[in-house]
Amino acid sequence: MKPLSPSLPHIIAMVGTPGSGKTQFATEFAKIFNSPVINSRQFEVFTDDTKAISDATLAILEEFLKTKQTIILDGATDQRTNRMRINRLAREYGYKVLFVWVQTDSATAKRRWIKNYGQDSESFDRRLKQFSAPHSSESYIVISGRHTLSTQARTVLKQIGTSRPEAPRRVMSNRISIG
Repeated sequence: MKPLSPSLPHIIAMVGTPGSGKTQFATEFAKIFNSPVINSRQFEVFTDDTKAISDATLAILEEFLKTKQTIILDGATDQRTNRMRINRLAREYGYKVLFVWVQTDSATAKRRWIKNYGQDSESFDRRLKQFSAPHSSESYIVISGRHTLSTQARTVLKQIGTSRPEAPRRVMSNRISIG
């Protein structure tokens, strides 16, 4: 497929609990459209300080924004304060942000987290408590972490192809209980 090039460059920022399928979607979606991915997990080999990881991720994002190319951001989105920083950077560089909230039931997410990242149940629970769901004032869509890539991708493409801003939509939602 050809590179993703909507009329305005986008930051497609993945949001969700640990193990929901954010990284899987981001990686595969990026391959299809030849879009760069900024993945905050790459910084975890250097530190476990989540603030330092978020700061580094957003600094790299800012450099990528100079390219005016659509970017996929996988990380630094668990907290609303970081999402506000992403929105500020996007406005400053002429980007539009779409937060893609990947929802998966807690049991499946926990099982994936433990299997894929070699983490324990306590680390999942700790990260789950740190997660702040998108607020109704944020521009986001919801995709299910259990749907196929093609279904998820169509949902995202439909949204970024929309020329006018829309209110947050909930699509293909498999609600999870947080807390």
